[in-house]
Amino acid sequence: MWTCIRCQSELTAKDTLPSIDSFGVYFMCPVCGRRNSLRNIGRRAQDVPLVLAPLDEAD
Repeated sequence: MWTCIRCQSELTAKDTLPSIDSFGVYFMCPVCGRRNSLRNIGRRAQDVPLVLAPLDEAD
């Protein structure tokens, strides 16, 4: 679950899809339209999925 930094909406992967560009991995909040950066907080392994979480960043 991801939380938008601006409007605090809690979103799941089915609510919005992560994207990637030259600035990194992010998701766009469908409620307020803010671009929220994501970072990897998990580890990669065959049986452990990659976990992405919002970056703690100020507006």
